[in-house]
Amino acid sequence: MSDNQLKDMPFIEHLRELRSRLIKVAFSVLIFSMVSYFFVTDILYYLTLPFKLYFKDSTLIGTKPGDAFYVQLQLIVFGGLILSLPYSFFQFWSFISPGLHDS
Repeated sequence: MSDNQLKDMPFIEHLRELRSRLIKVAFSVLIFSMVSYFFVTDILYYLTLPFKLYFKDSTLIGTKPGDAFYVQLQLIVFGGLILSLPYSFFQFWSFISPGLHDS
């Protein structure tokens, strides 16, 4: 949308614009989470590498039955969030910037 169209929108249209941008951000997080799924073992290896260097006999210990799955799921989601940050900031700025200009 052009700047003039965004300035003259009623409140409901602003909410619709915000909703569409949030859906785009959520979709990008989902896509990048799928990408980070393929690299979760590499990510886990590089995150635990300092412990393996300083503590020679160290291994990861899970105290609950689902810990290994939960750690991998967290890495996938946080990887998706981190990778989608540039696009999320772009969407945020595209929503905010028309309101910062003089009428």
